[in-house]
Amino acid sequence: PDIHRLFAKVRNSAPQYVFLNVSTRKAFKRLPDGTNAHITVKPAKWWLATVQNDLGPRFTPTFAREDLLRSEVTLCLKRED
Repeated sequence: PDIHRLFAKVRNSAPQYVFLNVSTRKAFKRLPDGTNAHITVKPAKWWLATVQNDLGPRFTPTFAREDLLRSEVTLCLKRED
């Protein structure tokens, strides 16, 4: 639920571009309660679909790249007015 709230804030602030770099693997570190520091570990396709869905049709992906060596995804979306 925190991810959806974050993207709602981003959507409502109406930036020209949204640029994200997200890890798609578990972190090496743990939070104080013992859970993995990367709480939402999902594949690149999940992140792209979630970002598009949460930001809505005004934001169009301009760049999406999955880096298999570093286990991360980089996304860039542009707001269309």
